Order: sequence, then C-alpha cells, then structure tokens
Amino acid sequence: MKKSNQIILSALGAIFIFSIAFQLRVNRHLHSSKYKKETVTYSTEKRTVANFNKISLSHGIEVYFTQDSISQIKIEAQEKVIQEVITKTKNETLIIEMAKQKRENHIVKVYIYNDALISLKVDSGAYFETQGKVTGDNLDLEFSSDTRANLDLSFQSVQCKAASGSQIKFKGNTSNIEFTN
Repeated sequence: MKKSNQIILSALGAIFIFSIAFQLRVNRHLHSSKYKKETVTYSTEKRTVANFNKISLSHGIEVYFTQDSISQIKIEAQEKVIQEVITKTKNETLIIEMAKQKRENHIVKVYIYNDALISLKVDSGAYFETQGKVTGDNLDLEFSSDTRANLDLSFQSVQCKAASGSQIKFKGNTSNIEFTN
C-alpha cells in the first residue's frame, strides 16, 4: 500500500474516532444531572372583544381564522406569556400584538372565529392561516416583509399589497385580484 494511502486512511480513522468521542461526550453532558430541563406549561384563554371585520396582527403571532357565525377568540401560549398578548378592537379592527416589553421569541397561537373578514394586515414576522374556505365580497390584504400566510379564499375581489420577503399561498377563487408591493 502506498504511503499516501496510509496517511489518508490514518487521517480518516482519526476523524472517525474523534467524532465518536465528541458525540459520546455531548450525549453524556445532556443526560447528566447538570443539564437543567425546563418544563414549559401552555395555557388556553378565551377572550371576548367588540364586533370586528378587520384583523391586524404582528410580533410573530400565529393566527388561525375560521369563518363562523359565532365570534370567539382563543389564545394558546405559555402561561407566563399569555397575559402579554394584547387583543383589542378599534374601528371594527381586531388588533393582536404583544406587549411592548415582551417581544421575545415565544410561540403564541390565536384562534379566531368570526362571520366576516374584509381586511387583513400582517406585520412583523406574524403568520395568518385560514381554516377552511373564507368567503365574502371584497378583501384587502397587506403583508409586510418576513410575514407568512396560507389562505383559502372565495371573494369577488381581492387587493393584495405584499412586501418583498413575505410568503403568501393562495387557494380558492376570485373574479378580480390585484397585487402591488
């Protein structure tokens, strides 16, 4: 066997042994008593708000919208975070955001049940998804950068303003759709 082949095989063997030793050490560290496991408890809270037909959301909140005759809002988040979720209505707009001092990376899911949706504004890393088909006459959509949406719609007219970096998936039908950025 050539000397160069022996050197390559020796180097590969050393790398293999080092990677096995490293994985064993990390595994032992994770399972040792020094590793602190934090228990995260999630809560659900139902809230009532004034009538709305528009939604504005931000701060990385995930919203799941279902068109239903009974209006209801349900928030799911860690117990320590759920009180920091602000839900209020102003000019028939449901505003969902995090308190200014609590904009850390927490998973907050909001389930909205409402009979109508005519306007949606998604901002600051938020996510919006329709659960089932949402129907109506006209719908105005606005998405800032770093937002995502998954929409199943059946509207006569849809106007969509989307910034670069937003990811929107449309499904359904419309007679007229306009996109701007």
